[in-house]
Amino acid sequence: MTQERWDQLVEQLRKQGWIEQEDSQQTDQTTTQTVITATPAGKMKLVFVIKPKFLGAHTTYNRRAGAPVIVEPTYSADETVTVFELYRWAGDDWQRLDDAALGALQTH
Repeated sequence: MTQERWDQLVEQLRKQGWIEQEDSQQTDQTTTQTVITATPAGKMKLVFVIKPKFLGAHTTYNRRAGAPVIVEPTYSADETVTVFELYRWAGDDWQRLDDAALGALQTH
């Protein structure tokens, strides 16, 4: 999902009056936007995350016994990835919906 599509989805939910709560958090390199809605399918939580692209990990080590190992992740300075997650309220906790569950929601 792109940022534009996310904005369209949130605006559509806002027009229908289904949004109960909105939250946006930003850390050093990650932005997380959360929307909780009350829909005919039940209470849902939509999460949209923008973060730097993971390029790999650099491992530093010695060949001596007991020597420490250091793993340093490498992230892109100019490329980002987006993650969209959908959760459904299951009485006492949020359950993440996978692709099969999304298909079942669309048929109802």
